[in-house]
Amino acid sequence: MRKPLLYAAVLLWMVPDLLLGKTYTNKGVTTSKLDCSSSKSFLNEAIIKLYLSVGNLEVKCFFMPGIKINENRNETIHLFVSRGLAPSLTVTNSTYAGTFYFNLSLESEIPSWIIKIPREAISRNKGITPVEQWFVTLSLQEGLETFTAEGTLLDLLREPILQWKIGKVLPMKRFFPFLDHVKRIIITRSPCANDVAVVGLKCTSHCLGIYIGVSSSGFWHENDTKWYNATENICVDLDEDCVVSTIIEMILTNHFLVILTSMGLYVSSDLRYPKDQLRFTRVQFCGFDTADFLIAKLWYNERCLANKENFEDDYLAITFEKSRSITQTDTCFYSKDPFKSWKGCIPNAKRARSRRISIRLVSFLIDQEMDTAVYLLRDKKQCYVAVRGLAKGEPKLRMKFPNFMFPQTFYPATGMAFHPRSHFLYVYGNQVWLSYDGGNSFEIVANFENEIIMWSYHSFHTSSIIFLSNSTTLYYSKAGLHSYKKMGQSRFHPVGVYFDHVGSDTLVYLTNSSLDGIAVTVAFSNNSLIQVEEDIKFKTALAPQYITTTQVLFFAYVPKNSPAALSHDLQFRERHVGRRLQLKSIGFAEILKLMTHEEIEGFPSSVLTNLQSPFEIETPTMSPSLASAIRIEKHSNILFKIILTSGKFAFKYLVEFCISDHCIRKYQVPRIKAITGQPYLMDINTRVYWDETDSYTLDLNIVNRYLRKGITSISFVIWQSTVLCDTPVIILTLKSSCSYSKYMSYVPKYAIKREDWDYGQHKDERGFNMIKTLPKNYRPPSNMGIAIPLTNNFYNADPSKPRPRNYHPLSKKTGIYKQCLNKTTREECKCTKEQKDSESIAFSDCKEKVARFLYPVSQYPILLHIKSEELSIPMDIPYLVTISEVNDRKNWNLRQTVKNEMKRMKSHVESLFTDAVYNPNGLKLSITGSELFHFRVKVIPGVTFCNLVDEFQIYVDSAPLPFPGRVLVASLTAVVIGGIILMVFMVELFNINIWVSFKNLFKKKNKVVAEKTTGEQG
Repeated sequence: MRKPLLYAAVLLWMVPDLLLGKTYTNKGVTTSKLDCSSSKSFLNEAIIKLYLSVGNLEVKCFFMPGIKINENRNETIHLFVSRGLAPSLTVTNSTYAGTFYFNLSLESEIPSWIIKIPREAISRNKGITPVEQWFVTLSLQEGLETFTAEGTLLDLLREPILQWKIGKVLPMKRFFPFLDHVKRIIITRSPCANDVAVVGLKCTSHCLGIYIGVSSSGFWHENDTKWYNATENICVDLDEDCVVSTIIEMILTNHFLVILTSMGLYVSSDLRYPKDQLRFTRVQFCGFDTADFLIAKLWYNERCLANKENFEDDYLAITFEKSRSITQTDTCFYSKDPFKSWKGCIPNAKRARSRRISIRLVSFLIDQEMDTAVYLLRDKKQCYVAVRGLAKGEPKLRMKFPNFMFPQTFYPATGMAFHPRSHFLYVYGNQVWLSYDGGNSFEIVANFENEIIMWSYHSFHTSSIIFLSNSTTLYYSKAGLHSYKKMGQSRFHPVGVYFDHVGSDTLVYLTNSSLDGIAVTVAFSNNSLIQVEEDIKFKTALAPQYITTTQVLFFAYVPKNSPAALSHDLQFRERHVGRRLQLKSIGFAEILKLMTHEEIEGFPSSVLTNLQSPFEIETPTMSPSLASAIRIEKHSNILFKIILTSGKFAFKYLVEFCISDHCIRKYQVPRIKAITGQPYLMDINTRVYWDETDSYTLDLNIVNRYLRKGITSISFVIWQSTVLCDTPVIILTLKSSCSYSKYMSYVPKYAIKREDWDYGQHKDERGFNMIKTLPKNYRPPSNMGIAIPLTNNFYNADPSKPRPRNYHPLSKKTGIYKQCLNKTTREECKCTKEQKDSESIAFSDCKEKVARFLYPVSQYPILLHIKSEELSIPMDIPYLVTISEVNDRKNWNLRQTVKNEMKRMKSHVESLFTDAVYNPNGLKLSITGSELFHFRVKVIPGVTFCNLVDEFQIYVDSAPLPFPGRVLVASLTAVVIGGIILMVFMVELFNINIWVSFKNLFKKKNKVVAEKTTGEQG
C-alpha cells in the first residue's frame, strides 16, 4: 500500500488548486461561475474586464449557471445573502495589492452583489503615463468550496494611446469593402496593459492607406475597436506615393507608436501629452526605397516601464533584407526612446563591411539585463548569434562571447525574440532554439521539416508562446521548456495571434458580421483550427475521483506493457479539452483541464471535468463486481493479507502497510532549474526542501553587496514539465534599485493639525501664531537687502496681482512662474491641495502657508527619518546629507556631532563633493536672517539606491531692522551720546559756568545812562 500514498502525494503536488474548487476561465473554455461587470464591461464573457475612470469603480457580480445541478441562479444568490456570504474583490499588480468586500444586501431587482470603490482607494494619480494594468480576482467561499473568477482592471484615464485620435474616424460602411483586400493583420499591444491593442492592416493595391484600429478590451467586447484613417496624419505633405502606402510593421512602445509603411518609418509624437490629432515624424534612412521598406522588419524587446529606472530604456531596431551598397553604411539601425537619433547596429561598419560583405543581419535586440547587443546573422550557408557589450548605450567592437554557430540544418533563421519579462532568448526559422544566458549558448526546442516559423507571440502572465509558420500553422510551447505541440492550421486568412493581459490565446480575424469588423476566437478550438488529429475517440477504463459535488477527476487507464501506438490512443490529450465526456448510459461532463503524470503507473493522464448531468449509478445486477467484498487479515508484524471475495471465488494478496513511526512518505523531488538573467548583479543563494505540510519549498537569499543598480529575471523551470502543464515555469523580476515606497521625511519639531493649516491659525504656549500666510507673488530677500529679491522662485503666485519689492533692476529681471506660467489668474494655475501643502520648490507657485518662528531661531533640531510603508527609522550613519538653501540665502548655519570613528569617513566623502557633508543625527539649525528660508536636504550617493531628497520651509518673523537701518540708528545714537559726554567733560575741565551764560543769554538787559553835572566858575 505504499504506492497509492505516493501517487496521492504526487497528485496533490501537481494539482493543489483543484482541491479548492477553482474554476479556470482564462482559456475561454467555460463560463465563470462568478461573472462581474463595471460601467463599460459586458456580461457573459469568458473573462472579466473592469474599467477605472473618473468616478468610483462600481462592480456588479452575478452567479452564472453551473454552480449546482438544476439550480436556480436567483434562489442561489438569495440563499448566500441570507447566510451572510458575499464575494471579495482583490486588485493587484507588482506594486499594489488591495482587497475590497461586496455589500451583503441586494440593491437591485436583478439579484447581484454590488460594490462601489472610490478611485482614490486604488490610484490617486491621474497623469497620462504607462501604468501597470491590474489583475482582479473574485472569490466567494461556501463551506469547502471556493468559487473564483479572474480578470483585469484597466485605468482608462492614464493609458496613453487611449487619449488620442490617431486619424480621421473611419465609418464602418467604408471599412467593410476593404476586408477582402487585406493581406495581413498586424497587432501590437501596450507593454504595461496588454488588453490595450492597436491593429493595423497590410493591404493590396485595392485598399491602400494607413488604417489603424484601437481596442481597450483585447477585442473581447463587441464593437469596441475604433477604426481610424491615419493616412493624412502620416503623409503630412500629402505626397502621392505616401498616400497610397500601406502598413508593413507596427510597434506600440511605452511612449510612442512606431509605424513602418511601404514608404518609410514613422514615429508618433509623445503619447503622454495628448492633443487633438496624433502626428508622426518620418525617420530618414539614406539609400533605401519602397522595395526595401516592403521587406524590412522591426525588432522590439517588450518591457513595461511604468516605474522606469535610469538604467531602463525602450530600444527599437529596423533591419533591411539586402546587402550593403556604396551609399548604405549599414542595413540595421537602432534607437532608444524618444527615437529621434538612429545609429548603425554594427560598430565601425566600414571595417566590418570590407571583411564580410556577404553576411546579412537578420535581427537585432538589446538585452537590458546583461547590457548587451544581440545579433542574429546569416551567410549563404549558416546562421549564428553574436553578442557585444554596450558602452554608454552603444555596441562595442569587441565581442562579449564567442559567436554561437547553429548547425547548417537550421537555415534560414527568420527572427529572434526575448520572452517578456524574462531572459529566455528564442531564435526561430525552420527550427526553434532557446538560450538561457543571453546568446552565449543555445538548445534546440523544435525542428520543422517543411515549414518556417515567421512570427512568435508571447504571454508573460501564462508563459505561453505561439509560433506561427508560413502556412499559418500554430505551434504551442511554454517559456523555458524544450517541448512544443503542433496545434493545427488556422481556419481564417488573414489572421492575427494575440495574447491579452491574462494570457488568453486568441485568433483575431476580420468579418463583416461584426459591428466593428473584428472577431476574436479562442486559438486552440475546433472553430479556429483545422485540427491535426480530428479523431478524438478512445476506449479505455476511467477511474473517477470526486473533488467537489460538481467537479470530477477522471484517470485514464493504460495497461502495463501496452504497445506505444495503443498507449498513445488510451491517454487524454489536449484536443479533448473543451469537449463533452459522455457516459454510454446516462450522464455527461465538460472537460476543463488536462494533466499528465507519467510517474503514476497505469494512469499517465487525467482530466478535470465539470459535471453537467449526473452519471448513472450501477447496481449489482448491472455490474456483479459491486457485490464483491474485501477482508483484511494480519499475516505477520509487517505483512497483511487482503482477501477479495467475488461470489464463489476468493483472491489473496500480501501487502506491506506502513503503520509505524519509521514509515516515511517518500516524494519524488521535482527537479527545478533556476536561471538568473544577470548573474553578476547580486548574490543569489537557494535552498529547497519539503516543509511540514508536504509542500516543496524553495527559499531564496538575495544580497546586493555593492549597491549595483540593474534588473534581472530569475526563472524556475521544472525539468520534467511539458506544455500541458499550467505552470511549468515561474519568472520573478528583481530590480536592484530604490524601493518605490522608500523616502526621506523631515519631521518638524512642532506638530500642527491639518485643520489648523486650513484655518491659518495655530497658537503656541505663548500665544504666538505659528502659521504665516505669504503675500501674493512673494519672493524671499536676497543678500543685497530685504527689498531686493533676486530669486526666480515665486510663492503664492497670482499673475493678476502686482509683484511686491520689484523696484531694483535686478529684481525686475528675475522671477519666473512655474505652475502659473502663461496664466492670467491664480485660478488658471489649477493648484491642487497636495501642491499647496507641498514643501517642494517645484510647487512654490502654489504654496500659501508656511511654518512661522520668532527671531532668533537658535539650535533648532532637524529631525530626518527614513520611511518605507509603515516603517519610520531616524536617519543616522552611514547616511550622510548635504543641506542647501534653494534661494541662495546665506545667514544660517548648522551644528553637528560627529563621532571619532566617523571623522575619517566624513573627511573622505567631503573631498568628493563641493558641498559640506553632515551627520543627519543631531543636526541643529540657527538662522540670523528674517522672512522665508527654504532648505533642501539630500542624501549623498553611494550609501543607498534611492535619491533621497526632502525640503522644508521656515519663516522667521519679528527680526530687528536689517542692514543698513540698524547700523545707522546705532551710529547716530552713539554720536549723540558721545557728544553729550564730551561737552560735559569740557565744561568740567575749564570750569565754565554754562548755566550763568545760558541765563544771561535769555535775561532782559537794562540800559544805564550817566548823569551830566555842571558847576559855576568864579
